[in-house]
Amino acid sequence: QGGGASTITQQLARALLLSPEERAQRTYTRKTREIILAAEITRRYTKDEILELYLNEIYYGNLAYGIEAAAETYFGKTAKDLTLGEAAFLAGLPQSPAVYDIYTNPEVTLTRQQQVLVLMFELSQAENCIEVSNSEEKVCVDPLNATEAANQIKSYPFTPPTFGARYPHWVNYVRAELEKLYDAQTIYRSGFVVYTTIDPVLQDRAQQLVTEQVAAMIDSNAKNGALVSIRPSTGEILAMIGSPDFSNAAIAGQINMAISPTRQPGSSIKPITYVAAFEKGWTPSTWIWDVPTQFPDGANPPYEPRNYDGKFHGGMTLRTALANSFNIPAVKALEFVGIYDNPDTPEKEGMIGM
Repeated sequence: QGGGASTITQQLARALLLSPEERAQRTYTRKTREIILAAEITRRYTKDEILELYLNEIYYGNLAYGIEAAAETYFGKTAKDLTLGEAAFLAGLPQSPAVYDIYTNPEVTLTRQQQVLVLMFELSQAENCIEVSNSEEKVCVDPLNATEAANQIKSYPFTPPTFGARYPHWVNYVRAELEKLYDAQTIYRSGFVVYTTIDPVLQDRAQQLVTEQVAAMIDSNAKNGALVSIRPSTGEILAMIGSPDFSNAAIAGQINMAISPTRQPGSSIKPITYVAAFEKGWTPSTWIWDVPTQFPDGANPPYEPRNYDGKFHGGMTLRTALANSFNIPAVKALEFVGIYDNPDTPEKEGMIGM
């Protein structure tokens, strides 16, 4: 297997000169051919010409190829009219369009734009402003205009693109997984046909359940929810709901709550905690008390958990505590296990990235 980082010229060679079959390969042979073709491009074209070709061909996410299409897709303008903040935003996308997606992963994408601005500021300081191809005017980036550029994008009202897929969260998830394996040109310009494990009947039912449950809990200030259904024997995903309404900007509906790395696991961590307790000697029949309890928290006031229904339920077995997702017994189990004593338990149970 061959891999590793590619230069701009190598990426250009891959996009323009390799066949779809070659681009899909991850071998040393493909990498070697890519390097040879990149060397020939360097011999024939100037750096400015190579950069222009690159900017006009590279993928910026959300089906936007080339800087002009990207400027129109994200900001509704031509590339020549981009502000410093907008240009820095777009410059950060090609490295990983599936990750840096302002609609599904806004926090990471904004951080990426800020990183580009920091690099531009450092280069501007070192080179006494930045020279721009085909322009006599240099770009000077100082702390003030870099901050203004970051704030502009942070407050920019990005309009989600029209997305006609039947199951948009699932489609975006599959697309992101493909982009981890292949370059964008291979995926979107080679006529790929992708077969997935989703069950339309289960998916539609799951969407209905999430929508109904969130609506039923509106008085408890519940606004969002997610659901994933997995066949245990194979790991196949049969249904994935990322939010009650993909198009609802008020709840950031385009963010897939089922897989978002910025969201806490919530009660899904409770079974893992109990498994760790079982490994230390507890059983499903172990008796535990669901009563008002305070837990020391260092110099902070004691932590006093509450159940979702606001009630205390007295003595019960661990089986009952888990079945009802009571919080106080779960925290007691975590105290028994030790927060740092079983850090690999989630991984052993197949849960990663927590």
